[in-house]
Amino acid sequence: MDKTIEISDDIVRAAQDATGASDEREAIERAVKGYIASKGINPALQGMLDLVGHVKLRDDYDYKAARQDRHDPD
Repeated sequence: MDKTIEISDDIVRAAQDATGASDEREAIERAVKGYIASKGINPALQGMLDLVGHVKLRDDYDYKAARQDRHDPD
């Protein structure tokens, strides 16, 4: 998805210098990706299966009992 935004030339040059990027677009992408990574955000996590290994369930969680409770009518 392309976006058109106005960014100060000084900021873009600083981003190019800091990232070593060869052009403005690459500099901005690297800078934004670096910022996101520094915050511990992973934009690639989109679905439930992507959470495998990232979410820890309680040690006492019994998914079989929870499933059974859901299927047993009262």
